[in-house]
Amino acid sequence: MSCKTETVYYYLTEALLNIFENKKQNLAFMLFLSLSFVGIIITDSLIYSVSLKAENELQVYGDKVMHVKLNQPKTTEKIMRIFETISNDISFSKQSFFYVGSSPFSGDSLPVTGIDELGLGMSNIKFLDDKFYGNVAIVNDIGIFGKSKQVFINGIPFKIIGVIYTSNTDFLDSLGLSSNLYNEQIYVPLKTMFRLKMSNEIDSFKLLLNKNITFESINEVREILYNNKIRDFNIITSLNAKETVERVLKRFSLLTNSVYIILTFSAVVTCFMLSKRNFYSRSTEIALKIIHGVKQGEIILMVLTESFIILFICLVLSISSGYTAMYVITKILDVDISIRMTMITISLSTILMAFIISNVIFGKLFFNMNPVNVIKGRIE
Repeated sequence: MSCKTETVYYYLTEALLNIFENKKQNLAFMLFLSLSFVGIIITDSLIYSVSLKAENELQVYGDKVMHVKLNQPKTTEKIMRIFETISNDISFSKQSFFYVGSSPFSGDSLPVTGIDELGLGMSNIKFLDDKFYGNVAIVNDIGIFGKSKQVFINGIPFKIIGVIYTSNTDFLDSLGLSSNLYNEQIYVPLKTMFRLKMSNEIDSFKLLLNKNITFESINEVREILYNNKIRDFNIITSLNAKETVERVLKRFSLLTNSVYIILTFSAVVTCFMLSKRNFYSRSTEIALKIIHGVKQGEIILMVLTESFIILFICLVLSISSGYTAMYVITKILDVDISIRMTMITISLSTILMAFIISNVIFGKLFFNMNPVNVIKGRIE
């Protein structure tokens, strides 16, 4: 056991001394390879973070909720009757514009949505202080009435009893998908909306299905609407956003993966160049070792040990630099960046294997030459 320990200690000591003796070319190589590693880590992490961001934001829609907007209002009784075979959980809503303000004498024209209690359960409501009945309202936290206790709709006072905290969907908004999200500012009970508009017809409803929405279920709903002479409508589901996100991510991944492959390939080429240069610059040293009876396997093992040490140093430098760079990006841009260790490990393993193979190849080529001729060639 002590003999093996001494052997390992010998190889590590000799490798470190050799690296220090050839520090100029090793520093240049470590700098270039570390930059390649940093590029690989940051590139892959950005791709992975974007995909995670998209997945998290798509959860806002709900995989089992189908939102149908009607351009021609219908009664709740008719909608419940024609969809009774698909779902018993149907939320109804009606949207209209009213003059809304903090006093009965001032205000702006804002969308007000009448919604039932089931619809509240499908929304992101932080708290509810009172029963959702009569002249009460729920507002968005980012709206102008987010911190108010009362709001006037067409001069009628409404008590604010709840706040809906808007979900962060920056990525979907950047794709122009914000129109599919909940962007109303004022919510009132559906019966109150019926009283304000003097009509019990709704212009929107949501179906809560027992399973995740598929294109087949969308076509089924569309067919039911057509069969009941309802032809002017728009169906909104999570699939709408998912299709757009997938198309964008595919194009984005094509570009970033190309950069990813180029960085990995350049690192592999650098490994081959370093191995070739290493054997050439140290040809006299290696030739003398061969003449003095040092075995070829020991020389290759020594070179491999040096390579492992250099790669380890590059890996430590690149990971620390990559984490630092991503931390700075996170603080400056206020975004979350996640690291996908699997792909990074695959890339680094590829570079490591290329380094080992290149050392073995150039070592074998060098050992096929006469060491005396190698020394003569260097002297001449």
